[in-house]
Amino acid sequence: MALSSAALAAVQAEATAVDSFVVLFQQLQVQLAAALANTTVPANVQADIDAIFALSTSEAAKIAGATTTTPTGTPVTPAPAAP
Repeated sequence: MALSSAALAAVQAEATAVDSFVVLFQQLQVQLAAALANTTVPANVQADIDAIFALSTSEAAKIAGATTTTPTGTPVTPAPAAP
């Protein structure tokens, strides 16, 4: 089944991209915290930093929700492939 193989490959590629983003995001947080240790950040800059991480966390939650939600409705049975 070429369709299922293609779908599986697409999902695996997406999973790799998501995993890479998660690692990047975690490392960015660590590096930013280290760079800003013992530093006073202006309130407007801190607000921007907080907004960046809040938005990233929100987007990650959307991905998690989309991947754990069970579809509703009547399942559709695909038509048989033409010979």
